[in-house]
Amino acid sequence: MLLPGLLEKNSSVDVGCDEMNFKLKNKKGISFTAFVLTDYLAVLFAAFSAQWLRGLFLGRAVIVNDAELYVLMPLFFFYLQYTKRLYKSIHPFWQNMGDIFRNCFLLVVGLVLYQYAHHEGIISRFWAVAFFFILYCTDITARFFVRLLLKKYGCWKYDLLLFCKPEEFDSIRERINRTDFGYQIYNDRLLPMDIEQILKHPIKDYLFAPERENNGDMLRWMQKLQPYSTSTYYMLDAGDELCANLEIESFADTRIAMVKVKNLLCSMRISVMKRCFDFCAAIIGSVLISPLLAYISYRIRKDSPGPVIYDAWRIGQNGTLFKCYKFRSMYVNGDEMLEKYFADHPEKKTEWEQYHKLDDDPRVTPFGAFMRRTSLDELPQLLNVIKGQMSLVGPRPYLEREIAEMGDAMHTIVLAKPGITGYWQVNGRSDVTFQNRVKMDCWYIGNWSLWLDLTLLVKTVGIVLKKKGAK
Repeated sequence: MLLPGLLEKNSSVDVGCDEMNFKLKNKKGISFTAFVLTDYLAVLFAAFSAQWLRGLFLGRAVIVNDAELYVLMPLFFFYLQYTKRLYKSIHPFWQNMGDIFRNCFLLVVGLVLYQYAHHEGIISRFWAVAFFFILYCTDITARFFVRLLLKKYGCWKYDLLLFCKPEEFDSIRERINRTDFGYQIYNDRLLPMDIEQILKHPIKDYLFAPERENNGDMLRWMQKLQPYSTSTYYMLDAGDELCANLEIESFADTRIAMVKVKNLLCSMRISVMKRCFDFCAAIIGSVLISPLLAYISYRIRKDSPGPVIYDAWRIGQNGTLFKCYKFRSMYVNGDEMLEKYFADHPEKKTEWEQYHKLDDDPRVTPFGAFMRRTSLDELPQLLNVIKGQMSLVGPRPYLEREIAEMGDAMHTIVLAKPGITGYWQVNGRSDVTFQNRVKMDCWYIGNWSLWLDLTLLVKTVGIVLKKKGAK
């Protein structure tokens, strides 16, 4: 006999869901098998390729035996990938790339230690380095295409039933379904809070997005559905301030769970690494593009009279002011031209107040418009990076007159050095309103990591080549 309040399983509902449940299990099985096979083949390909390269340059030698190659190495790699949930692959691809890099490195370290203990020697350093880089490049490339195939045939994303406030259902569903991580909302409308109706659906993974103030009802329904759920997800209601650098700490004996937000900006070790990377990359980049810098300087002088470099005061780290360098893309009397333009086109002033940019800014020179579309006007900021005033990646440098509009967010934004590129440039650039830009910069600082910086740098190249959102 069931306790009062619990619902007996409806056999007709179970029978009706059998076919769908079978499809769901098959989908997960296909996804898991595809990624496991990809990793196995990647290990073999990297090992044989590294062996071939060593033989080409240093002479042939047996580096690993068959047991190590076909069994031990793949199994250890499977374990490393599994512990990072890479066979469920719910995270965006750029996050997986960081985990795969770590796992490839640990595989090589584990192999070195194993061979030292069992063979009383160290494997070829040339082979180990070649194996590491080949494995990493091969695995991320293969996984990228496997993911595309799984997406095409509907075998990658996991379905969830969404429960939330009625007015938030469409926005949350659209936000989750369009993102590049492995979940999608199964229900196209909000389900009634009725257990019998909910259990008619084959999906047994539930996502709850509670209200910020009164979430008691939602928590009670989480408890009611827990016996029937495979997994229950609770969406933290932190809006745009939600950080990715989170850890959950639970204390079973006291029934307490706490969310820990790590502030990586306080890590001296990581900050030094970021500064070293910025300095070296800026120096090397400046030397490599010096012919391009000379050509741009020539075109600016040819296009309109005035200085080549434009500098203006911007807000830097800890609120200090610094002169930010850019190639001049406007006429020297730009302010006068703008006032006259607003007098003739008063409707454009609203656009200026909302975006702080104009689609057809009269102050911009012909070559300046080209530089802005391609972001070439920002190349002199490499000098700011070398001087330590800016970083390659960070929040955009703000003007003093924008402090009032930034509000309390300014205290967060000035924690980091401004960047030549950043999160908002990759996710909208000039298409984003000023307030959304502020929120994006705060999100970047809350989620800051070296791997995120590298990802944004790579994405910036694609954005610039497509000239997306630039004005």
